[in-house]
Amino acid sequence: SYMEQDQITEDLMHRVKKMYQMGTRYYNAGDYKEAAASFMNTVEMAQYRMGYYSLALMYRDGKGVEPSLEQALFYARAAIARGARIAEALEEDILERMK
Repeated sequence: SYMEQDQITEDLMHRVKKMYQMGTRYYNAGDYKEAAASFMNTVEMAQYRMGYYSLALMYRDGKGVEPSLEQALFYARAAIARGARIAEALEEDILERMK
């Protein structure tokens, strides 16, 4: 039913946002590997746009992951496609670095 579907989505988004906050805490503590893993979980669980955005930053900067401008671009565009306007400047920056 619609009600149940809404509830599932709400519960999932609640978990995803918690996971994202955890990733942000890891990131701020300098534990980039754990941060990347947390952000990866948010995109695998719910294609969370801020998860894509954060992964794009991490791939651009080589924090917690092997640096890759190609991967950074992929994640930045995935974020933009899901409505993260914040990722537009990041996409431009990555394209600039690829020249």
